[in-house]
Amino acid sequence: MILSYIGEAKAAKRVEGAVRKVIQKGDVLTPDLGGKARTMEMAEAIVGELQ
Repeated sequence: MILSYIGEAKAAKRVEGAVRKVIQKGDVLTPDLGGKARTMEMAEAIVGELQ
């Protein structure tokens, strides 16, 4: 959301897309999404999707 706010819509869409892919795969989910991953594990999975 902050990326959109500062005018980086393209980057925001990339990050949002990566988050969606990670959640859809379901391999790495935080407890609020029904998983057991810690925040850093989720962040690493998202970064992996961006690369």
